[in-house]
Amino acid sequence: MIAMLDLSREAYFYAQALDNQGGTEYWRITEGGTVSEKLLPEDPSLSAVRSLIDTVQSHGRVWHIANSGLPCRFINGGNCVLTVTPETRDSGGRLSPVLLLFNALGPSRQQAAVAFMSIPSTMEREVSNDYEKIARHLKRIIALPRWIIYLHMAIFSEKHTHD
Repeated sequence: MIAMLDLSREAYFYAQALDNQGGTEYWRITEGGTVSEKLLPEDPSLSAVRSLIDTVQSHGRVWHIANSGLPCRFINGGNCVLTVTPETRDSGGRLSPVLLLFNALGPSRQQAAVAFMSIPSTMEREVSNDYEKIARHLKRIIALPRWIIYLHMAIFSEKHTHD
């Protein structure tokens, strides 16, 4: 049985471990983005996070939230996956993206911007020089009233085939 996620109050990080041992890291972000909790392998929400990320990535529309600096996909209801590609490389020399799962229309959507800013410290990844500029843009959009975000999603998105 897959656990239910409450993206109206939570956000999640997902990333492969940098040691190339096949592990992954899942984090739950709550309390407006101020609390980050690393999820243990036996946590029932892990499969729900992975399943929802797969659904959004496979079927979501591409939302041009910050030009090309922040790839984002969303599905009906506002569930989004932001793909952040840090500068940090894994032990094999490859870039390993961090995925941020959240709801852009939910009451706690502002925590997505706080969580986004915490990726360098929480996930121990180095980020690009324009990271703060992108974060400010994300914060401005997420702070808009819900109906304006909905319009932004409708206007600045496109159906995209599988990458």
